[in-house]
Amino acid sequence: MERLEAIVGRLVPGGTAPPGLPKAKTSPLDRAAVIGFLKRAALIALAGCYLLLAARSVVNTNYEYGKPMLALALAFGPLAFYFALRAPAIFPLGAYVALIPFDALLRVSGGVTITRLIGIATIVALCLRMVLSRRILVPQGAYWAWLAWIAWTAVTFEWTPDPHGGYSYFTQIFSLFIMMTILAVYPFRRFEFNFMLVVIVLTGALEGLYAVWERNSGLFDGARLSVGEASGLVIDQNYFAGSFILPAALALATVFFSRSRKLRVAALVTLPPMLAAIFLSGSRSGFISLVLLCFYLALRSRHRIAALLVTAGMFVLSTLTPIWNRFLNDPTAANGAGRTDIWVTGLASLRDHWLFGAGVGSFLTVYNQNLLKSFQVDFQHWDRPPHSLVVGVVTETGVIGLFLVLTAWYLTFRQSRFVPVTSDFYIVRLALEATTLALFIDAQFIDPVYIKYMWLACSLPLALVNVVALTTARSAAVSGLRPRGRPVRADALHT
Repeated sequence: MERLEAIVGRLVPGGTAPPGLPKAKTSPLDRAAVIGFLKRAALIALAGCYLLLAARSVVNTNYEYGKPMLALALAFGPLAFYFALRAPAIFPLGAYVALIPFDALLRVSGGVTITRLIGIATIVALCLRMVLSRRILVPQGAYWAWLAWIAWTAVTFEWTPDPHGGYSYFTQIFSLFIMMTILAVYPFRRFEFNFMLVVIVLTGALEGLYAVWERNSGLFDGARLSVGEASGLVIDQNYFAGSFILPAALALATVFFSRSRKLRVAALVTLPPMLAAIFLSGSRSGFISLVLLCFYLALRSRHRIAALLVTAGMFVLSTLTPIWNRFLNDPTAANGAGRTDIWVTGLASLRDHWLFGAGVGSFLTVYNQNLLKSFQVDFQHWDRPPHSLVVGVVTETGVIGLFLVLTAWYLTFRQSRFVPVTSDFYIVRLALEATTLALFIDAQFIDPVYIKYMWLACSLPLALVNVVALTTARSAAVSGLRPRGRPVRADALHT
């Protein structure tokens, strides 16, 4: 009995053991070691199963190019999943931003593209990260103007004459607005935001190099550069030229304003392929937007004379490309390649729907209804899109919708005015202002509402103000001027 009490005394906390009784020996396999071993064993087992399934999937693939693509996807799948959980602003957001200029070439089936699928994954990953980190920001002023326009566009469903076309049209712009919402509320870190900007510039340079290569590869036989001739999926020249506005603005702003010589040289290297692609595309709207972009940045620079000389040198080089031939010798230049005829026909519907509009997605319908009632210098045929942001919006959503979308563009242009001159992001502010202004001009000659790079350009000022506000809040918290974790509004940057 005494022996039993001694054993219990050693096992039960608080128990006592008689003197002279040997102490119990501790096993080297304690609980933490066992749990760690089981975790490693489970991880090795899962990795082995994953590799076996991946190898089997690659062997059973029958497509010619499917095996290497599937092998790469499976090889980098775990790494991509890790980044999607820990740093979604690096991946998949970085991949989404990089693929936006090539969206038309990445079609899977119907209107679904690889870019769109990665965009959905990006939204899910960023939302999951915000939930896990329990950090989300309040959108800034321009976002609410875009929200008001989206809401009014949805209201016009009630009277649109083409519900099917309106549904297809609205789902596209609504999905892009969801991406804008996520970028407006996600708490970007400084490195993540800078990484996204670098991806945009590098993608623009690579896109330009690919376009120049395709131009000189023997696969192209037209007067205007159209990327994708070999694959049969061609990017429209005007959209193609417009996709360079944002990366060119970031590169030019760095050349004009950066204090780092290395950054200026690196940015200058990326410019020639982008400018060459714009000139070779023969897009007059893209060229005019580029001119406005360059002069805006030159006039905002302290070294205006040098900046204007650099700008003038670029446009002297443009005389060696087909772009000026379209300005001087194209017989359709007077009416914008038929655009003015399309605008007159589409705007004829304002006699009956000037205030509320004809309804979302109704431009093709009202254009066809008024085609035989309007005079066209050059007959533009049936089912023509508006080729203008203002014409399309006022026709479908009326004066109310036009007021909302113009307000949204103006607030987007002015959104980053809170960024002070002393901020490291002042260069980015000027680049985004120039981009917004140039893309708005470009939008008057194309159909930009469902174009991804337009929405990305309008989302970046919202993300920029949040990055600057968070940086200011962290600095204030370190110096003791502001409690850590206190929400910061953009207008606080005035102080």
